[in-house]
Amino acid sequence: MLDEIRKIESLIEDGKQYVQTRLDEMKLAAADKSSRLLSLTVSVFLTAAVFFLFFVLIVVAGALFLGDWLGSRSLGFLIVAGLVLLATLWIWYKREYWIRRPIRKALLRVLFDEEKKDDHA
Repeated sequence: MLDEIRKIESLIEDGKQYVQTRLDEMKLAAADKSSRLLSLTVSVFLTAAVFFLFFVLIVVAGALFLGDWLGSRSLGFLIVAGLVLLATLWIWYKREYWIRRPIRKALLRVLFDEEKKDDHA
């Protein structure tokens, strides 16, 4: 009888250790996913900021060049602004394919790639 009680106590202790190990594993997985999501967000933001700066400089240079070529800087800026407006409308029209889907796929890849690895193992 005493031997059975010790076995039950040992089993309960093993169960407690298993639960604690699983909790620690879930915490580590959550921390890993959070850090990868944050690094993805920061890298996308920095890339977008650099691209925006590049785009602004190219637009201003193009407007100045076109203005000098046409003999009127204001006309050059007006034409380039119209082109930027058309490009903006085109991007807005294609936003589902060019913006939303890639972002959605990237987020899902970051959040669920561990499960995909476990399924293939």
